[in-house]
Amino acid sequence: MRFLDNTKIGPKLIGAFLVVAALLVGMGFLASNKIHALDEADTKLYEKMTVPLGEIGESMQLFQRLRVNARDAIMTGDADKFGARIADINAKQAKIEESFQKTILTDTGKEAFKKYKDATLRYDRVTGRILELVGAGRTKEAETLLRGEGFKIGEEVTAELESLQSQKITLAKKTSDDNTVMADGASRLIYIFMGIAVLFSIVVGWVLTQSITKPLTQGVDMMKEMAKGHLSTRLKMERTDEIGDLARAMDGFTDNLQTIVGGLQEIAKGDLSREWVAADAQDEINPALKQVRTNLQALVADAAMLNQAAVEGKLATRADAAKHQGDYRKIVQGVNDCLDAVIGPLNVAAGYVDRISKGDIPPKITDKYNGDFNEIKNNLNQCVDAVNGLVADANLLSVAAVEGKLATRADATKHQGDFRKIVQGVNDCLDAVIGPLNVAAGYVDRISKGDIPPKITDKYNGDFNEIKNNLNQCVDAVNALVSDAAMLSVAAVEGKLATRADATKHQGDFRKIVQGVDDCLDAVIGPLNVTADYVDKISKGVIPPIITDNYNGDFNIIKNNLNNMVKMMSDLLAQTDIIIKGAADAATGIAGGLGFSIFARSAESTSGRTASIITEASNGFFSVASQPARLANSVLSWSSAPLVRMTRACWWKAFFLISSHSLYPERSGKSALRMSRSGSKSRSRAITASPSASVNTS
Repeated sequence: MRFLDNTKIGPKLIGAFLVVAALLVGMGFLASNKIHALDEADTKLYEKMTVPLGEIGESMQLFQRLRVNARDAIMTGDADKFGARIADINAKQAKIEESFQKTILTDTGKEAFKKYKDATLRYDRVTGRILELVGAGRTKEAETLLRGEGFKIGEEVTAELESLQSQKITLAKKTSDDNTVMADGASRLIYIFMGIAVLFSIVVGWVLTQSITKPLTQGVDMMKEMAKGHLSTRLKMERTDEIGDLARAMDGFTDNLQTIVGGLQEIAKGDLSREWVAADAQDEINPALKQVRTNLQALVADAAMLNQAAVEGKLATRADAAKHQGDYRKIVQGVNDCLDAVIGPLNVAAGYVDRISKGDIPPKITDKYNGDFNEIKNNLNQCVDAVNGLVADANLLSVAAVEGKLATRADATKHQGDFRKIVQGVNDCLDAVIGPLNVAAGYVDRISKGDIPPKITDKYNGDFNEIKNNLNQCVDAVNALVSDAAMLSVAAVEGKLATRADATKHQGDFRKIVQGVDDCLDAVIGPLNVTADYVDKISKGVIPPIITDNYNGDFNIIKNNLNNMVKMMSDLLAQTDIIIKGAADAATGIAGGLGFSIFARSAESTSGRTASIITEASNGFFSVASQPARLANSVLSWSSAPLVRMTRACWWKAFFLISSHSLYPERSGKSALRMSRSGSKSRSRAITASPSASVNTS
C-alpha cells in the first residue's frame, strides 16, 4: 500500500488497466488457441471421418454397379459394352480408394483397407474371366462363375467396406467425443481464466479504490467539519501522489482559514492592530480583510473625532461620509444625520437655556417633536413652568414682604425637585436569519432595551457558534459597561465626583468608550467643581473673584453666567450699602430728637434683618442651584441664570421694604417686630430644613 500511496493516480490507473488488458489478452489468446484446436479437430472430423464415410458409401454403390454390369454383360452377352462400363467404374473406384486411403489414421483401418483391396483385386480377376467367358459365348460358365466365386468374393468386399465404414463411424464418434471434451476443457479453462481475471480485477479495483476513496473520504469529512465551522481537523497525509498534495493543500488552507478566523475574532473584540499581508498578487482574502480593517479604523477615527468634538463643545462638527464606501458610508452618513436630528432640538434647548440663564424666560415650546426629543421639549416646558412658578412665588413673597406679611409662604406642591432621566434604546437587529440568528436578534433587542440577558449556553456550529461567542462577549462587555455606569451613577448620587471606571477591564473600542466617559467626566467635573466652589462661597456670603480660565462650548456659557452672577452680587452689595445708609440718614432726618434716635436704631435693626433676609434668600436659592448641579450637568446651565435673577429680585424687594420702613416710620415698630419674628423663624428653617424646603422658605 505504501507503493500505491507514493504512486501518482495516472500511473496507478494506467497500470491497473494494463494488467486487466493483459489478462484479457491472455484470455483471448487462450480462447483463440482452443478455438483453433477445435477447428482443426472439426476439420479432421470432417475430412478424415465424414468425407471417407461418404466415399465408402459411394464405393459401395460403385461396387454394386460393378456387379450389376457383370450380370448384365452375362445376360446380354455384350462383353465389350459392359466391359467398358466396368472399366469406367473401376477407374472411379480407384480414385475413391486413393482418396480414402489418405484418410486412414489407424493401423486397424490400414489392415482393413488392405483386406478390402485384396478382395477387390480378386473380384476384378473374377470379373475379367466373366467378360472373357461372355466374349467367348460361354455365358453359362460365366453365370456360374458370377454366382459362385463372384458372389463369395463380392460378399467379402461388401463386408470389408462395411468394416471400414464401421471403423470410420467409431473413429468419428471418438473424435467427436474428444472434440466435446476439448471444448468442455477449453470452456472450463476460459471460465477459470475469466474468474481469475475478474477476481484480479476486483482486487486491483478494490485496492485502487481504497487507495483513492479512503483519503478522499477523509478529505470530504474534513470539508464537512469545516462547513460546520470546525477548523481543528487536519489530514496529515504522508502520501506523495495527487491526493497527498491535495491533503497538504487542504491542511494549509485550514491553517490559513484558522488564522483568518483568529483575526476576525480580534476584530470582533475591537482589536484592529493586526496587519493583513497579501500572500501573492492573486490573493483576494487578505486584501479584503485589510480593507475591512482600514474601513473600521476610519470609522473608529471618525467616532473618536466626534467624541473629541463633543467633549470640546463643537456640536457642529461632522464626519466626512465621502471618505467611506458602501454601507460604511451609510453608517457615517446615518451618524451625521442622527447628530443633525439631535443637534436641532439641542440648539433649541441651548437657546432656551441661554435665555433662562440671562433671566429672559422664553415662552413654552409649541413645535412638534418625536420620541425623546418630545421628552426634551416637555422637560424644557416644565423648566419654563418651574422657573415662572419660582418667579411668581418670588414676586408673591416680595409683595408680601412690602406689605409686611412675612408669614406668607409659596406652595411647594406646585414645584418639582427631580428631573427625569431618559434612556433611549436601539431597535431590533436582522430578523431575516432563522434558527440561531433569531436568538441573536432577541438578545440584541433585549440589550437595546437595557435588559441584559444571561449568556447563551446552547450549542451551535460553525459561524453560528462564532455569533454566539460574540454575543456572549457582547453580554460580558455590556454587563461590564452597565456595572461601571451603575458604579459611576451611585458615585455621582453620593457626590463622589472623583470616582472613575477602570478602562483596562474592557477591550477594543469598549475600552475607548469607558476611557471616553472618564475623559468626559474629567472634562465636565472640572468646571462643575469650580461652579460648586463658587456657589458654596456665594451661599456663605463670600463673593469670589471673576473666573479667568478658558472653557469651551457650554462650559464657557456657565463661566460667563457665574461671572455675571459675581459681578451682579458685587453691584448689589454696593447698592445695598448705599440704600441702607440713605434710608438710615433719611430716618434720622425726619424723626429727630429721641424719636429720631429710636427710628434710627429701628432702621439699623431693620437693615440688619434685611441683610439676614438677603443672606437667607441667597443661601436658599444657591442651595437649589447646587443640588441640580450634583445631579446632572445640564441642569446647572438651565437654572443658574434664573436663580440669580430671582435672587436679584428678592434683594431689590428687601431694599424696597427698607425704603418703606424709612418712609413710613409709624409702621416701623410693628413691622420690625414681625420681621424680627419672621426672620428668626426663617433662619431656624434655613438651618434645619432640607434643600427643597429651603427653596420654599426662601
